[in-house]
Amino acid sequence: MADGAPRTAVVQPQRGIGDTLWHLPYLRAAARDAAGGRVLLVTKPSTGARELLAAEPAVGEVAYLRQQPRRPAYLSRVLEVARICRRHDIRRLVILDKVGWPALAGRVAGVPERYGFGTRPSQLRWLTQAAGIDPALHRAHPLEKLPAFAEIMGWGAIDPEPRLPVSTLAATAVAPLL
Repeated sequence: MADGAPRTAVVQPQRGIGDTLWHLPYLRAAARDAAGGRVLLVTKPSTGARELLAAEPAVGEVAYLRQQPRRPAYLSRVLEVARICRRHDIRRLVILDKVGWPALAGRVAGVPERYGFGTRPSQLRWLTQAAGIDPALHRAHPLEKLPAFAEIMGWGAIDPEPRLPVSTLAATAVAPLL
């Protein structure tokens, strides 16, 4: 990996533990291009990503999104991700979804490289990539879009099996139950 590789954040906006697991191979692909081989994962607290990915070497840190009820949800999300990007000096933002608010947040924060599926005009206008994934996939399930996105990113073929590493602490905690 080149010394000048950008500091990378990956936004995985889905809410579940399973969503985090199925995106793990793509988080790893993003980390291979990142400075230090690790990414900042930006996601929702309901994913349990901090605990779930505690032993995952590709994830350097997890930043949870907060809801701020005083503002509309869209604006709240844009401002939160923009703050996270600025605080961590993010240079590359990778969005593993079709939503537009993380791309806009990256633009607001001055992140020079912003990548996403590009299936919605509300996202594509804020991305720095030339085009989105094949329009034939626009209505496909997100897991079907990920290989096309990997192609855009130049990550090559990715084995979609998550193969989650388990921390020693977690393994010790469950050992008596086995």
